[in-house]
Amino acid sequence: MNLRKYIVRFLFLISTFYALCGFSQQSVLDSTLIRFVDNNSTDSLEFFIKQKGVDHPILDSNHTLLTISIVRDNISVVKFLMQRGADINLSINNMTPLMHCAVNDRSEIASLLLKNGTNVDQYNSHKNTAILYASRYGNLNTIKVLSQYRANPFFRNFVGYNSLDYAEEFLKTEAVDFLRSYMARFAKGAFPSTFDGPHIEWSGINRLRAFYMVNDSLNARLTTYKKSFRIRDSINFKSFYSEDTLHYTIYKPIKQVNQDKFTNVDKVFAVGDLHGQYDSLLTLLLNNKVIDKDYNWNFGSGHLVFIGDLFDRGDKVTELLWFVYKLWHQAPKSGGNVHVLIGNHEILILNKDYRYVNEKYTFLTRGLDIDFSYLYSNNTVLGNFLRSFKVAVTINDILFVHAGLSIFMVEQNVSIRELNQFFNQIFNQTSKDFIPERAFTVYSDAVSDKGPFWYRGYITESNLVPKARQDEVERVLNFFNAKVMVIGHTEVLSIETLYNGKVIPINVPFHRVGIVKQGLLYQKEKIYKCNSDGTVQLLM
Repeated sequence: MNLRKYIVRFLFLISTFYALCGFSQQSVLDSTLIRFVDNNSTDSLEFFIKQKGVDHPILDSNHTLLTISIVRDNISVVKFLMQRGADINLSINNMTPLMHCAVNDRSEIASLLLKNGTNVDQYNSHKNTAILYASRYGNLNTIKVLSQYRANPFFRNFVGYNSLDYAEEFLKTEAVDFLRSYMARFAKGAFPSTFDGPHIEWSGINRLRAFYMVNDSLNARLTTYKKSFRIRDSINFKSFYSEDTLHYTIYKPIKQVNQDKFTNVDKVFAVGDLHGQYDSLLTLLLNNKVIDKDYNWNFGSGHLVFIGDLFDRGDKVTELLWFVYKLWHQAPKSGGNVHVLIGNHEILILNKDYRYVNEKYTFLTRGLDIDFSYLYSNNTVLGNFLRSFKVAVTINDILFVHAGLSIFMVEQNVSIRELNQFFNQIFNQTSKDFIPERAFTVYSDAVSDKGPFWYRGYITESNLVPKARQDEVERVLNFFNAKVMVIGHTEVLSIETLYNGKVIPINVPFHRVGIVKQGLLYQKEKIYKCNSDGTVQLLM
């Protein structure tokens, strides 16, 4: 009997036996194929390939012969299957062959696949790559192989984690040490030429130390440019790094007035979540005459409100912060005011959660061995500015807050004054400061999914957070002595009113192409939707 007839008869007899015992024919076939792989039965595998094809899915469509061979660590069968034309980049059940190597630490097979042209940075629907998987499991040998083919360690998946984040999260010490070194080496020449800064810290009562982080990809050079300044009350200087053409005015910190309610304000302009979209903001404010052609304050005695989330996602967060800082100081000279509110992404930054930080900043800080938190410590100008942001303000009976104040916060009997005061105390505390227990209770409630930073119940609903009812909205506004609530956080395609004009969401995404960027204007007791081209539309 020739080999082919033997295999057919064998599979038929086994499958019949298992069927009589209640097992499926497919499970029998899968088990048989695994034995063929383990025993290097390439003749038997050849017959299967001719019948079904080399990439035919098996094991409930979770694997192919190639990925099974990787899991079983049989490199000779892997070579055989590659010779038979197995697709080395094929994704089955969201996993590629290289990803299976990463999960199972099959470094020798990973090297073979990479030598034959597999995509080292291929990612799946969760934006996971092979080096992310290898880092998650601390599989150092495979990490080293992937690094030899310049796998991108800065790539972030759908939850915002990169390779080092996973290695640190799961305490993979050897992987952490290697990845830190690898990321510094990868940074040199692997990222386009870019810079960030200036970042300015206080080095004395009247002295400032400034620096830029710079990547020169042409010369594969990652470095810092530094300069020190003397300051009395303020100092003006032009950038000392050639690629930055801006001018800066730095002020000594001033004691903030703890005011969270403003009345008799003739006009108010509010902007949603910006996430580093500096250029789009300039266009919106310029065309709506909030700033002049030189990007200076042009809104007179009006108030400008940033609803939170200046940080994360975009690659011009630093430029955005310096611009808002400038307006914050300029506005009072004309009788105006700038209010910058805390969003959930400011909370993340202050708690050293950098999942959503743009790759540029991760690249520069890791490459230069600078802790990202250092850029926004209390001793830096921007860090001190960040800690001055408020949770909420009320202007002319309009309540501004990042995600919305929910009925839950009313039930906890939390006032806006408490929110602003306690968050200021917690984020500016020193070892000598006494923080009351009430402050930590309020903080815990506020950072929940029903608090003013993460709440979505005015726009969407979930099992944990139901959509708010009209009567609840009325109770919230009555409790906080407001008539309208303006919120951000949850994206909307256009600014419209909700709940009979009681809630106005303004987070029109500035980063999305094809969506008109918008702001909200209150003037002469009317509320308008303002487009980035300067056109306006009456809302109420």
